[in-house]
Amino acid sequence: MAPIDPKNTARLFVDYADGDTRHTVILRPQTGVSIATLATWFNDWLTDNAGLFLERVSFDGAREAAQNSNVTNPIAWTTVDGTNPSSPKTDGKPWFLSFVGRSAQGHRTRISFFGSAYGDDSNYRITAAENTGVADAVAGLNDLQAKLGDITGSKAVWKDYINLGYNAYWQRQARRG
Repeated sequence: MAPIDPKNTARLFVDYADGDTRHTVILRPQTGVSIATLATWFNDWLTDNAGLFLERVSFDGAREAAQNSNVTNPIAWTTVDGTNPSSPKTDGKPWFLSFVGRSAQGHRTRISFFGSAYGDDSNYRITAAENTGVADAVAGLNDLQAKLGDITGSKAVWKDYINLGYNAYWQRQARRG
């Protein structure tokens, strides 16, 4: 597959904090869906699935970038806080959860978040069959009303699991010994 310009679609940047550390998740709308509509849908999805995230996680701002632009501008956003009272992993390394999907054209897409309320799992994956929170979150991503697209603006079909893991920097450090 030929590479596709990352500015190929408009993008929604949702800024959040995991404790004192700032992060951003980038989302793309399906073709024909405005950034405002995607932001409203994603805010609702986060609210419905706040239990995936530790209480210290706060999704507190959003920005948009137009197609073919690297300039972002703030947009209206209602803060969503994580609601899971679980304790964070204690090893001090960034722990994430991610959803993976694929469009009918074969383009893979992913949404990753730090601040996961789910700790170690023997295979670094939790399926929808194992956890109702994961089942609900994946169902929301695959809902016909979902507004998420891939890098081309096509609708993605999301896998029925979340992946868990460490930031790639910490993976490399562990491999070096």
